[in-house]
Amino acid sequence: MIIEFDKEKLTELLIKSRKFKTDRIAILLAQVKLFRHVNYEALMELSINIREKTYKKGEMIFDESYFPLNSFFIVKTGSVNLHRAIQVERVNYMPTMVHMYEKRAELRLREHCLGDVKPLQFFGLIESLMRFENDQVPCARCYADEDDTTLMYLTAADLMHVFTLEQMD
Repeated sequence: MIIEFDKEKLTELLIKSRKFKTDRIAILLAQVKLFRHVNYEALMELSINIREKTYKKGEMIFDESYFPLNSFFIVKTGSVNLHRAIQVERVNYMPTMVHMYEKRAELRLREHCLGDVKPLQFFGLIESLMRFENDQVPCARCYADEDDTTLMYLTAADLMHVFTLEQMD
């Protein structure tokens, strides 16, 4: 059995499908605090460049070996947990003689939780707009905190383009 499709109708259907998806994303972006005052046309343009990825609970999104300095993330569903390795000094004073103590210090790296990012919240904005060196990254690890955590992400260039358009209006 051979099914024939009308190319024009199929093309029209695909265009409508893409427009529906970008409309849906633009409506979602309008609810994000950063984009509340951006006009709808700029949000539509931004939604064309947005990519999405879904993660399982506990799955690492990125770590210090790959920190996406040029990316901006918006949590669509679920939540994300951000961590940073910090150096902690543990100090003990050991008695050596009467009224004399020797200071013994030990440095350790500990993982510190920076916080959770919930739906319609974003992260990576400052990092994507600033010029950090690889050893200066503000966040060392990022994990999905819930099952089916979906992130929307785009590049800093896309983000800057939208705000440049907004300034021109």
